[in-house]
Amino acid sequence: MKDAGRKVTISIDGKRITAARGTTVMEAADRAGIHIPRLCHLPGKGEPARPCRLCTVDVDGRKVRACVTEVCEGMAVVTDSPGIFSYRKSRLEELASIHYGDCKAPCSLACPGGINVQGYVNLIAKREFGAALRLIKEKNPLPVSVGRVCPGFCETRCRRILLDEPLAINHLKRFVADYAREFGFKDEEIGEPTGKKIAVIGGGPAGLSCAYFLRKQGHGVTIFEAEDRLGGLLRYGIPGYRLPNKEVDGEVQTVLNLGIQARLNSRWGKDFSLQDLRDKGFEAIFIATGLSGQKQLEIEGAGCAICALAFLKEVNQGGRPSIGAEVLVVGGGDIAVDAARSARRLGAKQVTVVYPRSRVELPAHQRDIEEAEREGVQFFLMATPMKIMGEGGRLKVELARTVLDEPDQRGIRHPVPMPGSRLYWTGDTIISALGQEGDPGFQAYGELEASIQLTPKKTIKVHPGTMKTSVEGIYAGGGPGHRPKDGNPGSGRRPARCGGHPCISHAGKGRDFRAPF
Repeated sequence: MKDAGRKVTISIDGKRITAARGTTVMEAADRAGIHIPRLCHLPGKGEPARPCRLCTVDVDGRKVRACVTEVCEGMAVVTDSPGIFSYRKSRLEELASIHYGDCKAPCSLACPGGINVQGYVNLIAKREFGAALRLIKEKNPLPVSVGRVCPGFCETRCRRILLDEPLAINHLKRFVADYAREFGFKDEEIGEPTGKKIAVIGGGPAGLSCAYFLRKQGHGVTIFEAEDRLGGLLRYGIPGYRLPNKEVDGEVQTVLNLGIQARLNSRWGKDFSLQDLRDKGFEAIFIATGLSGQKQLEIEGAGCAICALAFLKEVNQGGRPSIGAEVLVVGGGDIAVDAARSARRLGAKQVTVVYPRSRVELPAHQRDIEEAEREGVQFFLMATPMKIMGEGGRLKVELARTVLDEPDQRGIRHPVPMPGSRLYWTGDTIISALGQEGDPGFQAYGELEASIQLTPKKTIKVHPGTMKTSVEGIYAGGGPGHRPKDGNPGSGRRPARCGGHPCISHAGKGRDFRAPF
């Protein structure tokens, strides 16, 4: 514009200001510290398809949009009058009548723990780190551990994606937890003592979380743990390169510092029963033993495979199991990927993960899959083992290509072996990582245990809101399917999911269809 550098004098709500020609009324008002409401305006962006018109102002008796109207000499602008207020109110009501946006932040909705993401991010921005951590711990009492292993579902729903890139939400949580621990953050005072005694069976994430919240309410809490250290899958199931034991130790101690008792090397069914706990005065019992069962390979020679959880536990305890140079991992979940990456760190030269579905249906988080590939792990998809055989001191596996059959009653297409397709893998170790499942063996521990109802998946049946079991005073939680509605952390990994892809077209694309051995 020829005279864009020249100044003009205008008035906004009776205040005389100068502005450069070519600027808009909104820009002039912003520079003068006068706020004009807006929803759709983004500096540097183009004209929206459907303007909100909330920035409408009165200019010399005419209603105009402040975001597009340029200033001119002698212009008189009114931003706040009964007429303008009424117009904006009607526009807001019209927008709300066809509202399809998010009434709650998508990042918080995506968080399995239901944490107030916007709240703690805003507090961190204000450098109110203690307040941010207290807000996080209203829902998640283990932020140090979660900050290192959380898959970051919140970041995939961050609204900043529409502009540039998501906020590093999980790293902010990790930062504030580490910062507060380094500078001596202390939890708020616990509630007044209630005189009630509560037993928690299991010292994993669910047990520690339950104990934390109960103690904060003033109850007396005792954790009964079968192992010699607390932590559960945080300690024994997640590899140290992702979550070092020293971080778990610090997190556990933070919980115990509230005055929680821990009975280690106390195994349910051997050292005590539910009735024993009641006899000792515990008024309520929370079962947080997680999913101790492991799905088994149901093929010939399955006994030659080792359990992924047992393998990870040995590695996390400092052991170095002999696995040889070539390893096959059967499964596609988080445990399978962790086992594969751990095998590489133990010196295996070739580690292959075999899974009967396509890449988009792998239950493990895509970020972990990509990191595993960078470390040399290979994924052989749309294939399944059929038989395991011994051959010259090594293991030989017969595999078949898979296709998806017709949808069942729930609309799910299951992988089935492709007729006539046979491939063979020869190596040193096979790790079975088909996923966890419930173990109903606890029902033999006593009469109370036998009275607890189970689900068809062999997990303890609980009320989804209160976590009550079928026996009065006994609750259960932790593991897939046991997260209460308010989102307090459960134990172990997230449940396996099915990507639900309706075809097998991905099987023919690139490495998805090539055998890596």
